[in-house]
Amino acid sequence: MCDSPSALGNEGLAALLLVLPHDYAYAIPALLNELLSRSHITPRGLTWSADPATARLHSSDSVNALILHATLRTSVSTSITNQIQSMLLSRRGSNGWSDVITNARMWAMRDTLFGTLDGQQQVTILDQHGHLSQNQAVSPAIILNEDVTITSNAPVLVGITRPQPAPIASDAVRILRDYTINGQPLTTDTTIQVGDIIDVELNIITFAAAPYLTIQEPLPTIGEVIALTPPHDSHTRIDDALLIIHSTSPAPSIMKCHYRIKITYAGHIIIPPSTVNDGAGTWYAQSQPQSIYVSTP
Repeated sequence: MCDSPSALGNEGLAALLLVLPHDYAYAIPALLNELLSRSHITPRGLTWSADPATARLHSSDSVNALILHATLRTSVSTSITNQIQSMLLSRRGSNGWSDVITNARMWAMRDTLFGTLDGQQQVTILDQHGHLSQNQAVSPAIILNEDVTITSNAPVLVGITRPQPAPIASDAVRILRDYTINGQPLTTDTTIQVGDIIDVELNIITFAAAPYLTIQEPLPTIGEVIALTPPHDSHTRIDDALLIIHSTSPAPSIMKCHYRIKITYAGHIIIPPSTVNDGAGTWYAQSQPQSIYVSTP
């Protein structure tokens, strides 16, 4: 059992509350006090920040969902759980929450969260001129291009989805990709044969803090990765000839990724640019494409 609750992150405290054996019930007040001391009061309710160690994978919404799940199992006052619930519901869109972890955690609590929606609620929607648009218990999805006023006679769930604008090219991040063979840059005149080893160096340069980065690096389909050195403190996977890197840049920096490709097939391919974005799809940066020609033996 943890002797020092302050050493745990917000998710760690919540997880401990969820699995705490009955024999250790005496520890619940100290864990709750530590957890509540880290909360932030907002106009929408009570919230916690994501843990720095897992922020690139677990959003603050997913952390709050786990905390809500944990506090519902304790004797904490209803006003506190209502404030957490209010904050989470205010961040829900018509398609759910923004990440799969939050959606899974909220789905596990669906009976608790939505048990009060018994069909007796009356939702009234007025347009910007005060004209009645809808007045019913369950309002279907509607497309609006104006300000509206929504009122109800009881707590209700309102989901709002806004069109996602196309991502814009960013000047705050650059991604450079260099192909070399035997220490020399790869050019259109370079002779490559099956069995050769190509080194690829990615440099992701951030000119400002970027709390969440997703780098996508298309891999040559005429070769196989035989070595990979990902950026420090990153999560990396290869999925269908695509190297995907999740990382963070808390300050301006240069992130490096190196991998080696062993050529296994002859042919001519053009490898699409490497891209980096903020994970939410609001901006992106990309490298130049790369052409590779492997001669037939």
